[in-house]
Amino acid sequence: MWIRAWWRPFLLAWCVTADSCPEGSEGTCEEAALFQVKTGRSVSSVPYGTNFGGWLCLEDWFFSGTTGRFVSTSDPVGQGVCLPPLLQGGDTTWPSEGILVHRLVAKYGKQFASQVFEAHRNGFIHAGDLKALADLGVKVVRVPVVWTLFADALAPVAKIYGEHNPQTDHAVVPDPLYPENASLVTIPRKLLEDLYAEGHKHGLKFLLDIHAFPGGSSDGTYNGIWPLKPGFWLERVKVGNGTTTLQEAGLMIVAKAIEWLESLTGDAAEAAEGLSPMNEPGHLAGFQNPSFAPIDMVLAWLSQTIHMFRHSQLPSKGQKLYMQIIETAFPNDSFWDTFPPWWINQTSVTDRNLWAVADMHWYTAWGTKGGVLAESSAVTCNEPLHKILEVLQPGVEDFAKTFSEKIPGLKASTEFSASTNADALLACQAVAITRPWMEAQVTSMKQQDIQPFFWTFKMPYGHVFQSGWSLRKIYGVEETAPFPCALNAGIMGANAKVPCFAGDCGL
Repeated sequence: MWIRAWWRPFLLAWCVTADSCPEGSEGTCEEAALFQVKTGRSVSSVPYGTNFGGWLCLEDWFFSGTTGRFVSTSDPVGQGVCLPPLLQGGDTTWPSEGILVHRLVAKYGKQFASQVFEAHRNGFIHAGDLKALADLGVKVVRVPVVWTLFADALAPVAKIYGEHNPQTDHAVVPDPLYPENASLVTIPRKLLEDLYAEGHKHGLKFLLDIHAFPGGSSDGTYNGIWPLKPGFWLERVKVGNGTTTLQEAGLMIVAKAIEWLESLTGDAAEAAEGLSPMNEPGHLAGFQNPSFAPIDMVLAWLSQTIHMFRHSQLPSKGQKLYMQIIETAFPNDSFWDTFPPWWINQTSVTDRNLWAVADMHWYTAWGTKGGVLAESSAVTCNEPLHKILEVLQPGVEDFAKTFSEKIPGLKASTEFSASTNADALLACQAVAITRPWMEAQVTSMKQQDIQPFFWTFKMPYGHVFQSGWSLRKIYGVEETAPFPCALNAGIMGANAKVPCFAGDCGL
C-alpha cells in the first residue's frame, strides 16, 4: 500500500490507537513509526542508558581487585576476591553469587552473610551517582537483579521463601535446585523503591532486569549458581513440594515482578521504565549438545511472559517490556531465521511501537578485536585512532543495520561496552581509544533507532576492566576503590567496638 510521506505520522496515530493497522498497511505503519522517530531528531554520542551492574546481581570479575583478567570466567574457581566493605578478601576466590553466599554461611553463619550483602548494597550506589548520570544525559538505568528480589513469590513452593519481610529484609534463602550448594540473599524491595523515587528527581527512569533465575537459566558467572550446571529449563525444585518445575517457579517470579511494578506510586511509579523478564535466556545452550535449554522451551516460556505483561496494567501505565534475546541460545546459527518471525507472531504492530522492545546485546570484545598482540588482534592499540575505528566500526554497523532491517518496531541494545578484547590484559586500555570507540557504537546504533545501554556504570573493584567497561572511567572520573580488594585482605566484623567521643553514644 503506497502512502505519501506526509501521511505517515497520521498513519502512525491510527496504528497506535486502533487494534491493528488498516488492512494491507502493516509494513507502512512500522515505516511510519520509524519516520516519526527520525524526524527532527539529532543523534547524541551519549548512551541512552547504562547498567548498575555489580550491585544487585554479582559477577566475579567485577570484584577481582588487581588480579582480574577475563570478562567470561572459564576457570571454575572464579576470579572474585572481595565484596567490600565487610568482605575485603578471604582466603579463596569465589565464582558466583550463590556459591559466595553458601560459603559465607558455612563459615560465618547466616547473619554475617546477610550483613556482607546488606553493607555492599547500601553503599555501592548512592544519590551522587544518580546526579552524575543525569548530568551526562543518560535517560534510563537498567538494574540487573537476582530472582530473590521476589523470593516470596515461591512461598507456595517452600515456606522458607515466605519467612522474611520482602520490603526490608536481607535474608539468606537456598537456591531451589541446588539447596546444598548455593544460597542467595533476598533484596529488599524498599531499596528499589527508594532508588526509583530518588532517580525521578533527576529525570531518570529505571528498567528492572531479572538477570538470574533459580537453578541458572543461562551459562555464565552472573547466573547465580555457576559453575554448577544450569537447570532452569529442564529441572524441578528440590525444596518444599519438589513438584514445581523451575520454569513454573520463574513465571511466579515474573508475576510478582509485574505485581510490584503495578503497585508503585508517586515518584517511584513515574520512574519505572518497565521490565526485562529474563537476561540472555539460554545463553551458550546453542553450542551444547545435549542443550540445557532447548530453544523451543525458551521461546515458549518467553511467550508466556509477553502474555502476562500484555494483560497487566503496565502497558497502560506507559511501561515497556524489553524482550532480551541472545544468539548463543540458538543452535546451528539459526537466530535470524527463528527469532524475527517468532517476535512478529508474538506481538502486533501496535505492541512493537508502544511497549514491546526487542533487545539484543552487542560486544566487539568477542568479535573483531583490538589489542596489544598482533597475532590475536585485527588492529593494535598503537595504531592511529582513525585506523582503530575503521577496523572496529564495521562490526557494530553491520549489527545495527541487520537488527534494524530484520526486526521491526522498538529496539534496544541493553548491553554494549568499549572493551576491545574479552581478555582485559590484551585489550586497548587508553581511554583516548575506548571513549571514541564507545561514542562510535552509540552513534551507529542510534542512527538505526536502537537505544544503546552501556555496560556498566561503575566498577571500582575491577581495576583492569575499567577503561573498557566503566562509564565513569570513560568519562574521566577516576575510580579509586574505597576499600581493599585482595585475597587475605580481611573479613571485617559488623559489630566492631568503636570508641564513643560525643553525640549519639547511646545508639
